[in-house]
Amino acid sequence: MKIISFNYEREPPWFFPYIENYFHFFYDIKFECKDIKKSEIKFSLNIKLDGFNGVVMYIYKPKINKIEFDLISFESTPIQLIKDLHYFPQYYKGQETLDFIIIPFGYFNEENKLITSIRCNDTEYSYQMFSWIPSLLFKNVKSVIKVGNVYRELIPLDDGWGYYFEFSKSFKGNKKELLSNLVNIISRFDENPNVEISTTDLKSVIKKTNDFIFTIPNETKYNEFDLFLVELKRLRNNISQFSKEDLLFELDSLIKFYSRLLKSLKK
Repeated sequence: MKIISFNYEREPPWFFPYIENYFHFFYDIKFECKDIKKSEIKFSLNIKLDGFNGVVMYIYKPKINKIEFDLISFESTPIQLIKDLHYFPQYYKGQETLDFIIIPFGYFNEENKLITSIRCNDTEYSYQMFSWIPSLLFKNVKSVIKVGNVYRELIPLDDGWGYYFEFSKSFKGNKKELLSNLVNIISRFDENPNVEISTTDLKSVIKKTNDFIFTIPNETKYNEFDLFLVELKRLRNNISQFSKEDLLFELDSLIKFYSRLLKSLKK
């Protein structure tokens, strides 16, 4: 394994059009696949985020037409191991890298540290890391000025105990209210016959999203057809936390959210 650091030009990650307005970072992973005969490469990702409180969404494509994702909590522990990750090199012919995207929701302290490692017994690999800071200046609702922006490479540092990364003060966690909007974006892929996503993963992420955004009331047993009512009660119990604009945004997101969920359940 090697952490590499140098400037080079490449296309942005495939998911960029959907997350241009989100703070995020991603792993640019290069697996050595020329001399191996394996049809599947298995790996895991260890992440320690000191100075961060919240959750992260990870998204990647093990195959060109398949999306895998999950929501990982760093609210009670700074360390998480993401296991059972896959890469199918035969689907990536002519493409050198696998983009593993991390989108944080929560708060970073000014002093923060990312310690991370990839575990893979199937082949050699190397990786670089890049971060994205949205550059949108809102003058009013109908006027948005976009400022030129680029991905910034995260340079590995060494404190004598090993390599780590630091995020700049301008890199922040996304507001948790935006998480449901991102899940709505992902859920739309379920309607695309050319893209494979797991309905089980989607339902799991929906539940984790709701648990993160809202304080869960006493109702703990409910079936899928009661979800919308339960979420409205969660919104009611936390209404003081939202401005009028945020409240309208949440209501709109919930309607879209569960309209798609109920549609999928009827299939």
